[in-house]
Parts: sequence; structure tokens; C-alpha cells
Amino acid sequence: MHARAEPSGCIGPVQRRDTGRSGPACLWRCAGRCRPRRGPYARIRFARADISADGPRGRPVRGLLHGNAARRIHRPVTNADDHRALVAGARRILCDIDGCLIRGGQTIDGAAAFVDAVRDRLALVSNNSTDTATGLSDRLARIGIEVPATQIFLAGEQTLLHVQTAYPDARIRLIATDAMRDRAETLGLHLTSERPDLIVLCRAPDTTLAELESVLVQITQGVPIVAANPDLTHPGAAGPAIETGAVAGLLRACRPGLAIPFIGKPAAPLFLRGLRNASPDEAIMVGDNPETDINGAEQLGIPTLLIHPDKSMGPTIRSLI
Repeated sequence: MHARAEPSGCIGPVQRRDTGRSGPACLWRCAGRCRPRRGPYARIRFARADISADGPRGRPVRGLLHGNAARRIHRPVTNADDHRALVAGARRILCDIDGCLIRGGQTIDGAAAFVDAVRDRLALVSNNSTDTATGLSDRLARIGIEVPATQIFLAGEQTLLHVQTAYPDARIRLIATDAMRDRAETLGLHLTSERPDLIVLCRAPDTTLAELESVLVQITQGVPIVAANPDLTHPGAAGPAIETGAVAGLLRACRPGLAIPFIGKPAAPLFLRGLRNASPDEAIMVGDNPETDINGAEQLGIPTLLIHPDKSMGPTIRSLI
């Protein structure tokens, strides 16, 4: 179960230091779906009871609203029969990984059977920013969960793909694992630690304090930053493991007011990639984190199933089959 996430948002146009040109107004490439005059992703959402067919009204509360997509809100269901009925009727099944299928690198009871039952309709959407889809597919296969890389969408890799498209000529400072750096080079990204145009933050357990201080100096000099995911922790083998959102929070604490947009959940891009050609009401989102999995899916009108890694805490993945 991931910890409470930091809020996300759009940083608007990014001035490139090498060319003087501006980057896209919205890191999410929302194709005009954003609310007018509130920025590409308005950093407010509205009380669920006040959302109607005429659009959101009423008391604003902290969070994220993707344009008008939150008109239809689906509350998580708790009845086991309803769980199975939603799974059976969904054209597309989006599912988180940590806390739903695995915990601490071990398979959760029922995970392999669930994947086998819904294989053709399944898309794994995870805030993982350590692995590539290919690497994670191989790692899951070794513990009995067979999902091809083409059905795995990870926040870190999707962040790199976004940067490749939105900033093809930019000099990128990438804070990430060796696997993610290799992936970035395969994509043709220009990686550097000197005079970058953009800083990209993923989970990098070996990052030193000196490296973070160097990043902070560049941020102070005006270099924008984008992060893969807002999670503070994820379930590690020995307990909570520090995640990308915690490092982003550290940088924000040192630089108050710093805008750090996130590609991962609860922002829309990862969900939209997982949906492919299915509409939100034809899909369900299975997750263990109310902030990222459930809230993010609800803002797009995707029905949600909140489960837990341990049956003592509530429904688990086994209850869906």
C-alpha cells in the first residue's frame, strides 16, 4: 500500500535554456480537454456530491480534476459479489501491482489466478519508477505472474516517453536507476548533469545527498523539474521503502513554492495509457491506495475496486475471482 501522495499539477510553458523556445503548455498533452482559464490541469476538484451533469459546482477541495472528465464519479464497492460482477463485466481491467499482486517482492495469495482469469483484458498501471516494463515483466514471471510487457504501464517509463515526445532536443538530468538510464539512452534522450534544460526525478535508491544538493542548486537557477510519481513510500521487503514523492517533498521543503508535476497516478496519463481504446465506463481500476489508485480513477469516471494486500485488512485480489 503506497503512502499518501503529494498533489500534482501542470507547470505550464517551460523555457528551454539552449534554444529559448518554450515547451508545451501542458506536460500531459491533454489535447484541449483541460478546463479553460484554470491551466491544463486545474489543481482543485469539487466535492463529489456537487458534481452534476452540468459540470462541477460547490465547495472546492484539495486534489486534481482533469477537465470535465469527473462528471461521473463511481464510489468504491465493498460487496464481494459486486466485486466479481464488475470484474466479469469490464472490457478493460486496470490493476496496480504493489499491494495488489505483490508485496515485498512476493506474490499475494490469489494474484496469479486473478491474472490468468482476466489476462486478455488486463493492464497493469503502476507508479513504479525503478523498472522498465520488460524488466518488470521478467521479474513477475519469476514469481509466477505472467504479464507481457505490452500490458504493463509504469510511471517512470511513461515519464521518459513523455519527455522524448515533448522535449526531443532538451538536455535532461535524470535521477534514476541504471535500468531507467539505459532506457532513456535507448529512447535517444540527451542525458547530462551539467546545464540541463529539465530535471527528471524517478526512484533512485543510490542517490546521494550531494547529488540532491546539486539538483537543488539547478532548481534554484530556474531549471524545471518533473517527477515520475507522488508516492511517499511503497511496500518493501522489510517495510516501507522511500519513494519518489518523498524526495520531491524534500526538494519542495528546501524550495517553497516549487512546482513539481507528476506523470504517475493520480494524474490522468497512466490511466489513459492503460485504457487504450476502452472508454472509462467500460473499465474498472483495482487498487490498494485510495489517494492514487481510487481517487485518480474516479476523476476520470472509471469504476473502482479498493482491495488490500492482507485479508485481515479487507477484500484482497482473491475476492475478485
